[in-house]
Amino acid sequence: MKEIKNTRRQILFPIIIALAVIIGILLGLIIGRSDFRPQNIQSQSNKFSTVLNYIQRDYVDEVSMDTLVEHAISSTISKLDPHTSYIPAKDQEIAQSQLNSSFEGIGIEFNMIRDTLYIMNTIKGGPSEKAGILAGDKIIKVNDSLISGVKIDYRKIYKSLRGEKGSKVKVSVQRKGHHDLVDIMITRGKIPTPTISSYFMMDFETGYIKVDRFGADTDDEFVKALKELRAKRMQKLVLDLRDNGGGYLGAAINILEELLPKGRLLLYTKAKNEYYNEEHHSTQEGYFETRPVVVLINEHSASASEIVTGALQDNDRALVVGRRSYGKGLVQIPLSLEDGSELRLTISRYYTPSGRSIQRPYTEGNSLKYRLDLLDRDKKGELYHKDSIHHNNSKKYLTVGGRTVYGGGGITPDVFVAKDTSFYSPLLKKMYGLDIIRRYVIDYIQEKPKALQKFDSYPSFSDEFEVTDQMFDVMIRMAERNGIKVKQEDIPISKEYIKKHIKATIARYQWGDDGYHYVLHQTDDFLKDYQKLFVEAEELMK
Repeated sequence: MKEIKNTRRQILFPIIIALAVIIGILLGLIIGRSDFRPQNIQSQSNKFSTVLNYIQRDYVDEVSMDTLVEHAISSTISKLDPHTSYIPAKDQEIAQSQLNSSFEGIGIEFNMIRDTLYIMNTIKGGPSEKAGILAGDKIIKVNDSLISGVKIDYRKIYKSLRGEKGSKVKVSVQRKGHHDLVDIMITRGKIPTPTISSYFMMDFETGYIKVDRFGADTDDEFVKALKELRAKRMQKLVLDLRDNGGGYLGAAINILEELLPKGRLLLYTKAKNEYYNEEHHSTQEGYFETRPVVVLINEHSASASEIVTGALQDNDRALVVGRRSYGKGLVQIPLSLEDGSELRLTISRYYTPSGRSIQRPYTEGNSLKYRLDLLDRDKKGELYHKDSIHHNNSKKYLTVGGRTVYGGGGITPDVFVAKDTSFYSPLLKKMYGLDIIRRYVIDYIQEKPKALQKFDSYPSFSDEFEVTDQMFDVMIRMAERNGIKVKQEDIPISKEYIKKHIKATIARYQWGDDGYHYVLHQTDDFLKDYQKLFVEAEELMK
């Protein structure tokens, strides 16, 4: 038996290697690399076909060719940079929808809690809200098929709930106060997915825009937000790019067009194949190019977020506040494969106007070490102490105004903000795992609607509403009913943080993300003394 297993390994290993080699060579041909030789491709293709024929005809067991190819592609990519990726056909719809401005479905925010699909919110004006779905409902069946209490992954849930506009789906929900399941027929529709979650006036002259990702319509959303805030006499702008993992380069460039004068260098790329070398300059006068900007970033701001931040910093156009960004400066192009899958292949590197490479160092084929970088930063204290950030003096660069900035990976802010972990506790971690805060808020809004009727806006709510100790105690009892063992020593550590997020989450359900971020910004460490930050931002522009 051992000899048979070894023989199988001996057969499969060269198969996988051959597949990896062939796929890599063929992809090189697809993107127009001139240094590949057609005769080599033909030779390797013949070799590959021969191997497949041997397997199909003579291999002792039935083997899925599709599985072998998928494994070979993944194996090949694992030997490259950390950001070249392969998306199987079955995952393409979900991956693409994250960047699209809309999709077709029923319009809900949900979470899986102990094998039950829990409705956290409905999109306003969407199909589910119109059909009568409520936050707090639990979907037990879809088209009479049980989805609760069984092992079901997100992909199957998406597939069962999404569908063409105008098509129908029946959901059976468990609702508080109802003994039997409630059947609801939903007509699917177009669901908008904005990439700018909120924008509002922080005070009489300071605007705030939160960009969550850079998608197909982000630039249009950004211009709309700018114009509405300018109509409210905005003179200063906070651009929040925290936790923004990037997206479309074009959206990032178009945002920069609105914040910089015409003719400024925004970024450039360098590649092994000169075909992919590019320079991007601003081509028009910006709508908000003369007023001060403060940009917020953290260790999860990546890619397009870093492009925007680096361009504004190098052009002395904005004061950057926060912590060193993620450090993703590799450019990928999407290559569609015939079965509907996609390869996102790295073809060049991004550089900021001063010449800094955004990409942090990596070793090809060692993605684990690369992905543990943030944990390493945490251990070294970089997220907590400014003095723990060590710059490489060989990577000094100058902004247009002569300020020194550093390369070596990511964007280092002008003003450091330490990460606050003083409120972390085992209790808080368990509560997040079961989404207790949102579940408590849903119950509170359903049971006490009159408590919120006197507030006509989120600013008045933020100023006047108080999360009482009694409300906190009710939420703690909910946590205990859901199996969380509450240790009394954890409560004072996390209590004020939890109360703040209860208040912000109530504001989200009443006024959307604008209300949520407005409440949180009142105690945001990044925005302490923000008026002083704008004094520095104005100095940069002189």
